[in-house]
Amino acid sequence: MSFKVYFEYGTMGSSKSSQLLMMANNYRHKGVKTYLVKPAIDNRDSDTKIVSRVGLEHKVKHVYTGPTIDEDVGMVNVIKSAIANDGVLFIDEAQFFSYEDVRRIYDLAYKLSNNLSIQQSNFSIMAFGLLTDFNDRIFDGTKAWIEIADSLREIKNVCKFCNSKATRNYFINHDKSSTNIVIGDSAYYPLCSYHYNLLMKYPELISQFTTNT
Repeated sequence: MSFKVYFEYGTMGSSKSSQLLMMANNYRHKGVKTYLVKPAIDNRDSDTKIVSRVGLEHKVKHVYTGPTIDEDVGMVNVIKSAIANDGVLFIDEAQFFSYEDVRRIYDLAYKLSNNLSIQQSNFSIMAFGLLTDFNDRIFDGTKAWIEIADSLREIKNVCKFCNSKATRNYFINHDKSSTNIVIGDSAYYPLCSYHYNLLMKYPELISQFTTNT
């Protein structure tokens, strides 16, 4: 049986890390080994843990530093261990992996899992991340996850300023020099398309909306 890839995505503040940690905990209670990984750029709360906004946290098996998957021996070993032990590989902040990184993770996992004689009933890759950056552009890594995923699930969130579904990430105090790599939920508002487009055009209105919430 071939392994599966799952990509779960949502806006900032949609509890992606919380759901990852709860799902990993459920697997461990069932006796399935879990392997948690995150990119080194995610150091807002901890260098070595996945930390959620609701207080859940767990130490990762590996922090990916790059520059490529093959050159990061620890990352390769985690993938090998997850396959050999019929475990689940959890990846947080998956959008920050490059397109080539994601493709290599998939190719390596496919090759290794098919070279083993043991039957793998649990091995799968579960990636959690953002769909788009605050400029409303899809991340390169996210594009790759979407292409290879057997299952896509949106983790829904509500707009900061109304009851509509949040689909955009608005970066507070952004300017033209801002990059799409800014870590931390407190720097963003999850917004519906109406409020996102309005504030991108008229950022001075932000104070009007925040005083009413």
